[in-house]
Amino acid sequence: MPSQGQPFTSDATGPEGVVTKDSARPVPATLERLRADVEHRGLMVFALVDHSGEAAKAGLSMPDTKLLIFGSPAGGTPIMLAAPLAALDLPLKVLVWENPAGGSFVSYLDPAYLGGATALPTASSPGLRQSTRSPTPPSRLHGTHGRPHRPAPCPAFRL
Repeated sequence: MPSQGQPFTSDATGPEGVVTKDSARPVPATLERLRADVEHRGLMVFALVDHSGEAAKAGLSMPDTKLLIFGSPAGGTPIMLAAPLAALDLPLKVLVWENPAGGSFVSYLDPAYLGGATALPTASSPGLRQSTRSPTPPSRLHGTHGRPHRPAPCPAFRL
C-alpha cells in the first residue's frame, strides 16, 4: 500500500484480496458503464452508495467515491443457503473512486479471496442448485487446488 501522502496507482500493492483497475473515464462515466453492463447481464442493482455525497452533507470533503452493490437473488440465494457466511460478501460490490491524476479507479474483492474467506460450496454441496438466472453456474464455483471461488465481477465489465 502506498504510504501516507503518496499517490495511489492500480499497480500499487493494495490490501490482500482487493483488485484495483484503472479507468480513463471519470467516476460518473465509469459508474454508468458498469451499471449498464450489470443490468445488461441480467443482474440487479440493489444500491448505489454515494460516499462523497454523504460526506458533503456532513460538511466533509472527499474525492468522488461511489459503491455499486449488485447481484442476483436467483444466483446468490442458493450460495447463501449452502454457505450462510457467504452473505457477508453478497451481493457483490464495486467501488468506483476518483483518481487524482485523472479518470478513476475500480476496486473489488478478488473472487478467490472471497471464496476462501467464506468457504463457498462446491457444485456437489447439498442444497446448491443451478438457477436459470444464475450469473455463475454452480459448476463453476469450484476453483483450482480445491479452493472455491466466484468469477471476477469486474474484469469482464467494460470500463
